[in-house]
Amino acid sequence: MEFSEASKTAFLVSKEVSQADWGWQNLGNDISTLHLQIQQTWTQVVNVYIPESQYHPDEHTQTFFNLAQVLNRIRVPTLLLGDFNTHHLN
Repeated sequence: MEFSEASKTAFLVSKEVSQADWGWQNLGNDISTLHLQIQQTWTQVVNVYIPESQYHPDEHTQTFFNLAQVLNRIRVPTLLLGDFNTHHLN
């Protein structure tokens, strides 16, 4: 697990949760995942941040590409959350 000061996502995990029951991964500056074992079932939380100035309808940003890769690899119950700052233009 590698921390980057440029990261725009974060998780807070209680000290009461055993370190053996969770882990996280940065997937670029705008996406991170938390893997958490709850009652013997692993769950994944995906946290996404997309700055408003980054979204342009004609661009395929690295963030959307990374998010698609994460979603295609889902093998456990998953919660997707974040600040997407995107607007439908029609």
